[in-house]
Formats: sequence, C-alpha cells, structure tokens
Amino acid sequence: MCLLSAPAMALRADGAATKRAMVHSLLRPRLFLHPPRGGLGADPSQEQTKAFGKHTDDRETARRWLLFHMTFTLRAVCDRSWAFFISIMLSSRVGSLVYLLRTAIQISFGLVSCRQSWEWLSLRKTEHVAWLFMVQQVSLLVVAIQLYMLEKGSAAMPMVLLLGIFSGMEMISSRHFKRVKEKKDVYDLVTRDAQGKQQEISSRLAAANSLLTRIDLLVACLCPLAINFSMSVLDRLGTMALLVALQLMSVLLLSFAPSSDVSLAGQPSPSMSVKQQGDKGGGAAAGSLKLRVLVLAYGLLYFTVVTPGGLFNMYMREEGLDVRLLGYFGSLAQVCGVLATFAVPVAARRLGMYPCALFFSLFQAACVAGVALLAARGELPLAMCLCAMSRFGLWGFDLSHRTLVQVQSDARLGLFLLEASLAETFSIAIFTASAISKSFRFLCQVSAVATCSSSALVLLSALLPSGSSSSRSM
Repeated sequence: MCLLSAPAMALRADGAATKRAMVHSLLRPRLFLHPPRGGLGADPSQEQTKAFGKHTDDRETARRWLLFHMTFTLRAVCDRSWAFFISIMLSSRVGSLVYLLRTAIQISFGLVSCRQSWEWLSLRKTEHVAWLFMVQQVSLLVVAIQLYMLEKGSAAMPMVLLLGIFSGMEMISSRHFKRVKEKKDVYDLVTRDAQGKQQEISSRLAAANSLLTRIDLLVACLCPLAINFSMSVLDRLGTMALLVALQLMSVLLLSFAPSSDVSLAGQPSPSMSVKQQGDKGGGAAAGSLKLRVLVLAYGLLYFTVVTPGGLFNMYMREEGLDVRLLGYFGSLAQVCGVLATFAVPVAARRLGMYPCALFFSLFQAACVAGVALLAARGELPLAMCLCAMSRFGLWGFDLSHRTLVQVQSDARLGLFLLEASLAETFSIAIFTASAISKSFRFLCQVSAVATCSSSALVLLSALLPSGSSSSRSM
C-alpha cells in the first residue's frame, strides 16, 4: 500500500506546486507588459489622485450644466408666459401703440449699442449682470401695474406710453440676456472640457444650442395652454397675480444662485480669459466680412410674413381659414422646430457647420417660395402647411448660425449686437410694408425674395476667405 501511495503523493505535491506558481504569476505585477500610466516606478497614489480630481471635475461640470439649464428654463417660462399674457390683455388699438413704442426702443438700443464700446454690454462682471437683471424686473413690475390699471378701465395716453416704454426696456433686457449672456455662458461651459479642439467645440456647441432651443420651443408650446387653463379657472387679474408670484420666485432663485456659477455671474472661466480679451468693449470690428455677411443673412429672415402667428394668421383669418386649423398648423410648426433641434447636431457632424447652415437656409427658402406660389393660386391650407414646415429650416439655420458666431471668440459680442439691431430693423420694415400694402400675395412674394436672398448670402459667406484664424470655416 505504501508503494502505491508514494507516486500518488508525489503527483499531489507537484500539482500543489504548479497551482502555487500559477497564483504567484497572476498576482505578480506585470511591469513590462502593462506598465502604469505614469511609467515604470510610478506612484499608484498619484494615479488615484488624478482619477479623483477628474471625477471631481466631471461632477462640477455636471452641476454647472444642471444649474444653467434650470435657470434657462425658468427664464424661458417667465418670458414666454408674460409675452403671451400681454398679447391677450391689450386691445388692438392700445396694442398697436405699445408695439410701435416697444419696437422703436429696441431699434434705438440696437443701433446705438453697435456703435458704442460700453463695458457693461459684455456682461462679464457680476455687478453689470445684476444691474441689467434689476432693470428687467423693475420694468416688468411697472408693466404689471399698468396692465392692472388698464384692466380696471383706465386707458389714458400717458399710461399707454409708460406701458410701451417699460415693456420695451423689459424686452431689451431679456433679449440681451439671451443673445449675449446665455450664448457666452454656453460657450464657456462647452470649452471647459473640450481641450481647445475646434471640431469638438463646434460639435458640442451645436448639441448644447439644440437642447436649449428644444427647451424653449417646448415651453412656447406649453405656456399658452397653461395661461388659457389659468384664465378658465381664475380671471385675468388672478392669472396676472399668479404670473407676478412666479416672477418673484424666479427672482429669488436667480438672485441667490452661487456667484461662482454661470447663472448670474459675469466672470468668464480662467481658460477663456485670455481668448476673450479681444471681445472686450463690444468687439469694435464686429468680426470679419465673412461673419458680417452671415449675420446679414440671418437678419433678412425677419423681413417676412410667412411665419405662424402674427400677420400670417391675421391674413389667413381674413381669407376664411378656420381658427382650429390655424391652431393645428401652429402646433405642427413647433413640432418641426423641435425636429430641427435633433437634426442639427447630426448634420453638423457629417457635413460641417457652414454646409449645415446652407442646407437649412435653402430648405426654408424653398418652403417660403412654395407658400408664395400656393397663396397666388388660392390654395391656403397647403400654403399654411408649407409655412409650418419652413420652421424646420428656420430653426436649423438659427442653430447653425448661432454656433458659427459663438466659436468666433474675438467678435461674439459685436456680432450679437449687430444681429439684434438688424432683426429689429427688418421686423419694423415688414410691419410697415404690411401696413402700406393690403395684398397678402404680394407680401408673400416679398418674403420669398428675402429668404432666397438670405440663402445667397449664406453661400457667399461660406465662399469668402476667413478674416482671421478664429473665424475660419468649419
């Protein structure tokens, strides 16, 4: 029995030794096959510190984005709600006077700000942002008081003048926040972790701008429904009190936001402070000729009546189109705008920003030209359908144009101000043309010429050479 057990015991010993060798080989650090990231002899604690720091930076970035989206949504809800509520509170006569005063104030601000180098226009300092925010809230409070007095039956001319002036000041403040502060904040947040790669910055900007536009369009769809529901439960004054309470809540939330965040703080990120030196004072040069042509193309899109709501709906009603049908087409237009926010990031990655902008501009021009042709033939439902579809091209071009301007770090402020003044100028021009001409078909043809000219300018901007390294074509 001992003779039989000796070989067995030897085999068992050899097997145990083999297992021990395998375990040691698995546990032994494989320095030559898989060296640490820091190289041979690197301290594992340094790697852990780097990993922890990266995780902390990711959490901080996510927190900043969350805070920015919350403040953006809150501002969008307040702005959209008040805009819709004011439009239904004013009669046609008072509303026309208020509109003219408000538009005149906006045009004056846009034209003057383009020719001045006021430091506060850049909204980099916290105190400048706080002052503009306070002006907006005080103006809105005065507008609410004037609306209350109008509802009580007092409609004196000084009251209407005050309403037009302060509503213009409120809209200037709101639009300056959107066109300068929020666009600059998006650029700062994107460039925090894009490592300076131009293509990566453009792609992330397109995605971030698309998400913000998507939020704004959804708010635009829901706010009129919420206001109508509130007015069915409460009266007009009760709804106005609800909006004032919402505005006060937004003031408290935005005022007590941490000053180090981009919600109300005006200081740029350290990584962008050097790049934004050329933007100080409003960008006197206002960008290269390439970008000026692109901004002019964007401004021409405001010289049109082919847009759901406003003049287009008024003419459709005069032609006998049913109100419910107008509502359906208005909802379809918002859906087309939301679809554009999904299409822009994909098109920007595959085509590039300038081809993407040209594609959406041509799409809108084709739709508006179709509206002019169908309106001349009297086929109004099909014309309304094409009008709604044109919003896909409009929002797609808006997002592409916005991204192209944002990546130009040396002239963003000047371009944004030039864009604002052109938009207001063309808006009052089409309003004046509609007051002079009573032919809706003629106005549709003028709108088609304006959008086609805009597409031609986009193509010209894409073909022009870049004025500087920062304004090169993507």
